Amino acid sequence: MKSFNILNFLVVIFVALLSVASSQAEVKLRETTVRVFPLAPEGDLSISNINGEIQIEAWDKDSVKVASEKIIRASSKEKAREYLKALRIEFEAGDDFLTIKPIFPKHTGEGWNFFDWIFGTGSRVRATVNFHLWVPRKSTIESSSVNGSTRITGTTGEIDAKGTNGRIVFNDVSGDISGETVNGSIRARISSGSHLSALVLKTINGSITTELPETAGGHIELKTVNGSIESDFPIEFTGKISRHKMKGRFGKGHSRVQLTTINGTIRVKKSLKK
Repeated sequence: MKSFNILNFLVVIFVALLSVASSQAEVKLRETTVRVFPLAPEGDLSISNINGEIQIEAWDKDSVKVASEKIIRASSKEKAREYLKALRIEFEAGDDFLTIKPIFPKHTGEGWNFFDWIFGTGSRVRATVNFHLWVPRKSTIESSSVNGSTRITGTTGEIDAKGTNGRIVFNDVSGDISGETVNGSIRARISSGSHLSALVLKTINGSITTELPETAGGHIELKTVNGSIESDFPIEFTGKISRHKMKGRFGKGHSRVQLTTINGTIRVKKSLKK
């Protein structure tokens, strides 16, 4: 009987805590800005982010359009407005280059309390910046992200995309392409009728899926530790062959394709004709 009373007491206390925590409703503020910068047709674009998505699309203009969205979550409007005002985006621009980087302020609140630990509220401030860019088609792109996905569409210049926690997606791209992340999958679709110089994709925890035109060809190297390898292309193997490692040539081209993962499956597909 005594243990039953103690259990009832604990339930009542927990319900009371829930009621108090719910009164600390999270406040969400959002701010979107758009800026346009001139950039040479084959100019260099560099963008980095800590928390948030990066989305880049090609267009046929000699300029870059940057739409940035700040999202702030805090325990009060005052804290949210203060952080929103302090969070800024830094641009360095020239005729043939553009660098974009968000500057996240250090949080100077009173720290986490009991409810913050359990319910994710309290004095903590959470900030996200999402970027959507339109860039010249032949731009050279360098991107890096810590927490968030990266998607690049329609470009034909050199790409170097890096991430830590988040997937990377290349859609209808060509040229010299490099993508690397730690926790996330990588997908790459190479546009038909385009020139693929190199496709080098690496991840640790995630699968890699590529779609190559039927005319693609060259040197190919596929490696995984915990996963399988699938290829729609016949491969003329060199060296040792296993279900976790393949190396050789495919097709008649001169591209270099290197796909590596630790935990995940590697798939090399032929693009369907449109």
